[in-house]
Amino acid sequence: MTADICLTACHFTLTGAAWRQPPRWPLKERLTAAAQAGFGGVGLRSEDVIRQGTSISELARIIADLGLEVHELESVRGWYLASETGWEGRHAEEELYRIADVLGGRHVMAVAEFEGPLPDLPRMADRFRQLCTRAARHGLIAALEFVPQLTALKDLPTAATVVAAAGSANGGVLLDSWHLYHSGGTPADVRALPPGSVVAVQLNDGPATAASSKTATTFERELPGQGSFDLTGLIRSVMATGFDGPFGVEIFHPGFHALPLQTAADSAYRSARSIVAAAAESPAPVREQEMTHDKR
Repeated sequence: MTADICLTACHFTLTGAAWRQPPRWPLKERLTAAAQAGFGGVGLRSEDVIRQGTSISELARIIADLGLEVHELESVRGWYLASETGWEGRHAEEELYRIADVLGGRHVMAVAEFEGPLPDLPRMADRFRQLCTRAARHGLIAALEFVPQLTALKDLPTAATVVAAAGSANGGVLLDSWHLYHSGGTPADVRALPPGSVVAVQLNDGPATAASSKTATTFERELPGQGSFDLTGLIRSVMATGFDGPFGVEIFHPGFHALPLQTAADSAYRSARSIVAAAAESPAPVREQEMTHDKR
């Protein structure tokens, strides 16, 4: 199974820059570093594509020549708002679809606003269902991410409830290990989700104590294996829900971003692959064992 492991270099991992700072490395160099490290795909933001200096069709050729795929497009905001912010979000969302139509893509990330209350569940679910419908027209999964220190959608139970109420075949939860552990979640919570709930995963590591600041969220996410998270247990729980997609690697740490580009790419790939391989070779989770027994 380890030969089948596919990893995604998420957008921020290889920028060489802090959150909200412009990338230190040109996109073409980041793509090359990701491919040479062994990543099967990358995450992109629309500004990546717009600023990279060549046409989208030429970028598609570069990505294909490197043997990469676009796995992740980020991110859709304002999708549940009827305000001007919501309309601005729709415009940005359409830009991502325009890019996906040329470059391809696996999933588009959806996040909540930084401030303000969430709508009631029926409205939230309806708006997410509409987002899933739009994404499906472009062959994309809609992945809903909870971000406890930064957005109004703060935990796995809330995100999973919205996804379940929406009931869209191409919709699910994006699970970032930092956000799970720092919202009080556990691998057991993930394993208890209905099959198919998790549609995207981002791996990183960090301290076991819950972060209380935005700064920690955007500056202390380390390479897998360098912190205190039970990543092996988490990955096994994700697999128990039926997830078989690529595992993303998303790192926010000044020491990591200061590394030479290829060194950073190699370190991110090796650390994540080691953790995923260990989880894949571990005994099957209880749910899987029971299912296998029932089929005999």
